[in-house]
Amino acid sequence: MSVVREFYDEVKRGNIYYPYKLPTRQTLTYRMKYIDKAKISGIMKKVAGSILAIDSSELRNKKERLHALYNSKEKVVVDFEVSERREWDVGIEMTKGCKGSLIIGDRGYHVKKFRAEGEGEKIIRPRGKAGEEFMKSELMRAIYRKRWEIEYYFERLKLGLVIEKINKATLFTKLTIRLIGQELTYLIGMLKKQPKLYTVLFT
Repeated sequence: MSVVREFYDEVKRGNIYYPYKLPTRQTLTYRMKYIDKAKISGIMKKVAGSILAIDSSELRNKKERLHALYNSKEKVVVDFEVSERREWDVGIEMTKGCKGSLIIGDRGYHVKKFRAEGEGEKIIRPRGKAGEEFMKSELMRAIYRKRWEIEYYFERLKLGLVIEKINKATLFTKLTIRLIGQELTYLIGMLKKQPKLYTVLFT
């Protein structure tokens, strides 16, 4: 079942108040394009948890990448961007609003600019011999294992996409809708369990 369908079913069950005639799934998918992604990601960061993994994954060539900040415990995307920008530049923006969280990244983020800017405490595996020493620490290995969760997530996500047969704009739109759908589905689940969070998250 697709994420959009799950989201639609939550609306249909009445978990989201909608006083008008319920739109079709196709209409809902279309309208999701206009959701404020930055606002949703900001809300996700309020409930992000303490350990977040950051990474990017190649889509079809070395330029087109999916950048993501991922809650390793809850297995949900907290923030994302589909672009051709450098991973550490995107990472600086995505970690804003993550004060109090632990951000785990691989060697691609071991640049001074990323470590100095943004928010959250960062644990980044260094390059070369320093990286080998880093992985000798039992504590660092245990923490770094949490980062691997985002790798598994990228694999699962791309298995459900026909990447080679669609153009760039369509691919980016499909990814954006799917990931926003995942975020909304997660938030709906949280609000069902803890309705009082609504005031904290949306006011």
